[in-house]
Amino acid sequence: MNTAPAARVLAVVLTAATACTTNPVADREDASAPSVGVRLDLRPTDEGGCCVVTSVNLREDAATVTCFVYVLDDAGRLLATRVVPPLPPGHRRSSGFSAPPGRFEQGVYEIPLQLPEQRYRTTCRPAAWHGGAPI
Repeated sequence: MNTAPAARVLAVVLTAATACTTNPVADREDASAPSVGVRLDLRPTDEGGCCVVTSVNLREDAATVTCFVYVLDDAGRLLATRVVPPLPPGHRRSSGFSAPPGRFEQGVYEIPLQLPEQRYRTTCRPAAWHGGAPI
């Protein structure tokens, strides 16, 4: 029995599947993008709601960022995602906010998070638009 044709077919299928599931250009752009060095700390409001948002910028200069808050259950499953600051009515993107160096209280934003019972993660990215097509 000759398995060489079957092996070649398998190699072609695997190569095609890999080509369809990866984006080398996007991967290079993500890897080369500078880290904005900003994160968010969240704490309950005085009334017990969520959340007072504080930006923490580890860089020496201010950064205009849009952040994402991911609310997780105890098993690490995603329960909700929020953009901070939220999208202005009628807009497709958040304009972001300026995160000066150090800690800066950005204000109160409505986030479906129950502190300290639930966990969260944040990701901040530059808010500047560089002329790419809207997603």
